[in-house]
Amino acid sequence: MSKDKIKFTDKIKNSLKPKNILEKIKDMVLMNQVYWSKIITAFLAGLIFGVTHFARWPAGLTMLLIFLTISSVWMLLYRKKEPGIKIRAYFTSAMFQYFVTFVAIWTILFNMTGGVPPSNWF
Repeated sequence: MSKDKIKFTDKIKNSLKPKNILEKIKDMVLMNQVYWSKIITAFLAGLIFGVTHFARWPAGLTMLLIFLTISSVWMLLYRKKEPGIKIRAYFTSAMFQYFVTFVAIWTILFNMTGGVPPSNWF
């Protein structure tokens, strides 16, 4: 095996150790540190734009696209002011929170309106 493959496999093994996983969970950004105004704005803009312009399932995808756009613009604006590692860690954990929020809201909304879109595709 080449040195790169060995380093890569060692990195994977180390990241899967329970001790390292617990450290990563402790270092994650808390929900109260996320800009909730950004989530609410993205949700409302995506909901209004998506529902008025598309059928049901593209509305949900539009909401996700607006989440990603707002977060990416935020990252590009602030990445020069904070250390690179810190901003990347914040961005990835915040994006995970946005994704979970998006899936939860999307599922609730479309269950209330008559079905989750993937169930209608088949």
